[in-house]
Amino acid sequence: MEAEKQEILKRFVLRARRIESHSLVKNWDELVYHARGVWKISINDSGNSTLVRRLPESEEVFESLAARVRPLMLQSESIYYTKVINAVTVLLGEDRKSNPYWNALQELRKKWMEAEVRGNKIKGYGVQMSSVDGSIKTKMISDTALANAWLYTDLVHSDLDGGESESLLFSLEDRYQAGVHLFSLVAVLAVKTLALVKVLHDSGYILIPESAWTEGVVIESSEIIETGKAYFAPVGTDVPDIDQPLSFADDWSQVTTPSMAKMNSENHVRVFMEKESGDSKTKEAVILRRSLEGDEVFWEVLVADGSVFKFTFDLDDEVVVGVKSAQWKGYDASTETRLAWFRLLLELNGTSRIVFETQGVRFASVHVPSFSDSEVQRHKICEQVYLDLLEIERIKGISFAAPNQAMNNSQRVQLRQARLLWQGHIVNYTNRPLVVVKEDGESPALIEIPEGVLCIGGVEIPIPRIYVCHPEMTVSDQGDAPDVGPEAKKYLILSPDDEMLLAWAPDIMQVSTSEDLVPTTTWDLPGIS
Repeated sequence: MEAEKQEILKRFVLRARRIESHSLVKNWDELVYHARGVWKISINDSGNSTLVRRLPESEEVFESLAARVRPLMLQSESIYYTKVINAVTVLLGEDRKSNPYWNALQELRKKWMEAEVRGNKIKGYGVQMSSVDGSIKTKMISDTALANAWLYTDLVHSDLDGGESESLLFSLEDRYQAGVHLFSLVAVLAVKTLALVKVLHDSGYILIPESAWTEGVVIESSEIIETGKAYFAPVGTDVPDIDQPLSFADDWSQVTTPSMAKMNSENHVRVFMEKESGDSKTKEAVILRRSLEGDEVFWEVLVADGSVFKFTFDLDDEVVVGVKSAQWKGYDASTETRLAWFRLLLELNGTSRIVFETQGVRFASVHVPSFSDSEVQRHKICEQVYLDLLEIERIKGISFAAPNQAMNNSQRVQLRQARLLWQGHIVNYTNRPLVVVKEDGESPALIEIPEGVLCIGGVEIPIPRIYVCHPEMTVSDQGDAPDVGPEAKKYLILSPDDEMLLAWAPDIMQVSTSEDLVPTTTWDLPGIS
């Protein structure tokens, strides 16, 4: 029961804060003026009377206020005013009548009942209409009925629901001014009730979830900016389950600058990688950007998703007359493009020039320098590093920044092991002696290493929980470890000669017997045996 009442008040607080933030409510004196239903009457010397009713400057703006207060007036809503007052009453407990705010609550209950919008009860005035010839004559219609007619027929519906049909014989102006009076009064009562609920909450008499007071209730910006990755697919493609990364889904591609450029056939470029022998290999490319500065035209062409070639063209009388310069570098947009860059460099080994063609016209030729053996080896190492990073990204649904520190061979092995472990392999782990401390003193059958993170090349690589052992490993007692516990002991773990301890991730793959404990793959790293 108490949780139910707290939920009612939470919803009321959220709605009332939304009402309180409305521009018409912020002008409190004006709102109260409309809630009072003030008429100004002037009489001239001839006895003619003029009635003036000041209304909000914008009907559209007032409509939004009426929409915000509407749930407080509907019995079917959880925050109908009676339910809100009753929820406060229940949460105040059995000694509620001794609460210093009890009388204020009862006064609000009375005012809410007086402002009840159902029925034909007159709140401030009633009107009656008769035609000159007597063909139309209405009974007395209350301001409440007129206000409801405005709400249901002019604002949220087209048919009058639960009101007096004769209200529709009156003009829109008649219905609207009644609505201004009644719904301004409801807004005033909503803000006053919110203030009382806030005092009761702050004083500890009732408890309302803190989120009710802090959660956003209005949009305060003319635009909403969200960052993330977007994907596209042909119309009619099935959307994968929400638990499945879109990058794994068939026919779905990430929205990138290249993918958008490729949609326009005028951006398509063919690249011919030519060798001195005359052999040639073709690659697809795309113009990412075109720009004009003074008498020069600039193109940025992405080749094989991995390298950007920036061309500068001379312009003569608005006609491109030739390539002035060409520069190229890796496309450093993601792990995938960095991998593509080093794969392209490996393919370019032995290539003498690259020729560019678009719309059947060859527009540029770029000389390719020869690479030394050490440069080729570095390209192979970088290719493997980015391949490992990319596979871990795909498995974990994360993105890595580019490594900013050199990696030694040991770190390259650790990175490859991490990738293979995430892929569910049993891997060669190490042939170095390991020292293990067991708090219970029992000789270990295997070593458990908890999930963690390794910093490799300046990049934090997640590592799964792993088991390490070997069917023929030796375990020798190295004595007590009193600094760990009264029964703790140290053990030295050695792998068999010419073999390594093995590792696997038990949360990803299972090893049932010692016969299953064999490497399922190799490191396969260039330059490391």
